[in-house]
Amino acid sequence: GSVLLFTGAGLLITLLVQSSSATIALTMVMCHNGWISYEAAAAMVLGENIGTTVTANIAAIIANRSAKRLALGHTFFNIFGVVWMMVFFHFFVRLSAQAAILITGYSPFNNPEAVPAGLSVFHTGFNIINTLILAGLIPQYKKLLENVIPLRPNEKKNFRLRYFRPGFMSMSGIGLLQAREEILLFGKHVAGMFSLIPEYLI
Repeated sequence: GSVLLFTGAGLLITLLVQSSSATIALTMVMCHNGWISYEAAAAMVLGENIGTTVTANIAAIIANRSAKRLALGHTFFNIFGVVWMMVFFHFFVRLSAQAAILITGYSPFNNPEAVPAGLSVFHTGFNIINTLILAGLIPQYKKLLENVIPLRPNEKKNFRLRYFRPGFMSMSGIGLLQAREEILLFGKHVAGMFSLIPEYLI
């Protein structure tokens, strides 16, 4: 219960401050001064990892749907990490404390000098392990985000030059023909964009 409470506190403070770096620094100061325990500080760091995604989601409000998916993916990424970390929370707290002992010679549980090292290891380890877990699930993760924020019928998945090929760029005649075809293709894109203006105005 206390772990969930301090995780929520870290999330709330980061929402207010809009900076996870500042909130983590504040957490280190509070733990260093003995206001909160090392375990409570580690729980706050987890909440701060979720809170830091809010800034991206706010910025994505006025962005296109791809940017919205990316911001939401950032949030889901950290929520997933916090959920599995809760299962192994005490184990990873002890592991980070052992790492702090190796680095500083002191335990963050009873010496405030080791707190920054311990929390840094905990925070970095959380993000690295979470990334390794999800790295193999990127295609499924992409599909999940496209289900939550569906692709529109006129939304393009990839944008690239269709006709230009690097091997032919030195041949001016072929290059001119490729440029002509590329301009015609982009003309079609522009015409399609103009056709959407009434819909967007409404």
